[in-house]
Amino acid sequence: MSEDGSSKRRRGRRGRRRRPRKGNKPSKDKGRGAKTEDIERALSRFDLDPRPMGIPAEIDPPPRKIEIRWNTNAVSREVQNRAGKIACIPGEFGFLPEERVQEIASDLDGLPISLEQALSLRAALNQEKSVYSHSKLMRRSNELSRRYDSGESVIALSKRFDAPPVNTFRAILTGRGWTKTRIKDTLNKNPSKLNQRDREQFELAESVDRVSSVNQTETQSAAEVFEEILCDHFSSLGIRFRRQEELLRGTNKRGR
Repeated sequence: MSEDGSSKRRRGRRGRRRRPRKGNKPSKDKGRGAKTEDIERALSRFDLDPRPMGIPAEIDPPPRKIEIRWNTNAVSREVQNRAGKIACIPGEFGFLPEERVQEIASDLDGLPISLEQALSLRAALNQEKSVYSHSKLMRRSNELSRRYDSGESVIALSKRFDAPPVNTFRAILTGRGWTKTRIKDTLNKNPSKLNQRDREQFELAESVDRVSSVNQTETQSAAEVFEEILCDHFSSLGIRFRRQEELLRGTNKRGR
């Protein structure tokens, strides 16, 4: 009796398992439809009343549709995973020397991905690691502080936890009981208030970190150059656009 009852219960459990519905699989047609909806929604912004912020009330001459060809070289997820392991290694968050760039180029030989794409992928992966490693660093800030006070360097800890060096240093200060405001004010405005070892370690972390560093001057300069290249290209195609400064001026006027 007991064996029959247990077997029935097992069959009952198996019978209650839900099978995946066929309708849950996204179709290619649905994907194309979603893209069409996005395009229609973007174009409809010009017909809204009032106009969305950033779009002037009167556009003269009126908007027109411009067809452009933008050649792309898509990279599969499998290739991205393989190239990411080559271009992005733990603890490497700064600008790369030419020797390292050439090493990456050599290791990428045979993969359908260009060196420029691999370096762009590296930047994206490092930024992703910076975001997702932050909570881990904060949870283990006391441990980081103990290891640092025991003589381990910021760079060594950065490699151990695969997190940007400056973020690692911030976590060390958090482990000492520093508040976010104190950390921000000290690192941004008064690094001279740090003791000698802390100041040396902070300066070293800054020099090899282009993801979470306090001084983003070089990154900002590179972004401005890229913006100018895009603006020149759009201008050559007759595409009108508004820069960030113009958008801010429009926002301030509306605020008044």
